[in-house]
Amino acid sequence: MPVLEWLFEKPRRDYFDNVRTEQPDKKVRYETVSSVDKRTDVTIMNMRVGDYVTYRGIDYYLRQRYIYRAGSYEWMSYQLSDSSKQNSLWLDVEDDDEINIEITEPISIPEGVTVENLKAKRPFTYNGEVFVYDEHGYAQVKIEKEDKRWDSETVKYWDYYNKDETKFLSLELWGNDELEASTGYPIKDFELDIYPGS
Repeated sequence: MPVLEWLFEKPRRDYFDNVRTEQPDKKVRYETVSSVDKRTDVTIMNMRVGDYVTYRGIDYYLRQRYIYRAGSYEWMSYQLSDSSKQNSLWLDVEDDDEINIEITEPISIPEGVTVENLKAKRPFTYNGEVFVYDEHGYAQVKIEKEDKRWDSETVKYWDYYNKDETKFLSLELWGNDELEASTGYPIKDFELDIYPGS
């Protein structure tokens, strides 16, 4: 058969037997696009309210995010709780040449600790361990709440460590009279699994 006749030959019916003629499902196509748009680059440094963290087999929901700024220096504190809201913890994160992560939990103000004692940088004892002064400063704090509203505060802080620096104790003065204390310990980033929220 000459080439031109072959080119213009009417295709046989079976030529189309395995060819799909229906349009792709638009709903499926849009779902695929939206799944690509979801956040996939969530890290310990850019988490936000609604994200999830797994630590020691427990899944936590990020309920509040505190962003501290002192001059050009910035660090974060994340409030996490499990689905029952019975287990909660805080993650403190700072990038100081390398990323430092600490698990913290609120505690009652240790006996004998006052703002005057903190200003004097005196060591004190908590749970049988001596904690010594490390640093003190002021910070502006932006707080992202669970309803996505933002608040801002000013805080004074004092940081103390035990002898081998395996535990720390922080005290924060919010306003003129609201003194809060927390204690904790450092962890590595590989101990956490982080997932984007909706």
